[in-house]
Amino acid sequence: MITGRHLLVDGKNILYRAIFATNDSPIDVFFRMLVSNMNRAEADYCHVFWDCPRNETWRRKMVPTYKATRDDKAKDPSIGEMIGICHQALYEAIPLLGMYQYKVKELEADDLIYSFVSTYHPVETVILSSDSDLI
Repeated sequence: MITGRHLLVDGKNILYRAIFATNDSPIDVFFRMLVSNMNRAEADYCHVFWDCPRNETWRRKMVPTYKATRDDKAKDPSIGEMIGICHQALYEAIPLLGMYQYKVKELEADDLIYSFVSTYHPVETVILSSDSDLI
């Protein structure tokens, strides 16, 4: 059984928010958000969950129009490129900071967060995401 309080982070969701938050580096904003929320939640551990590529999700395979109604910002290729570059840098840096991260074929971060909470219940968790799928 694991102990302590765990901050569970929807990585791509928070990265997307960090890109539009300010003119600062999205990576810097991402880590400031993590540290701020770890402190606020008094978390002992941080877990970052990443989406698999959008076109490979199990939901997209079942319903091809899944998330097809996204706003124009989400479809902007320059935003996708920035997310890809930042994701790669974060994916390499997060384990070096003693944080955990997860990415699984065909699953989105909200699926992985649900699995974590279901598996480790009743461990204390705080979830950082604004993704409505998670709800």
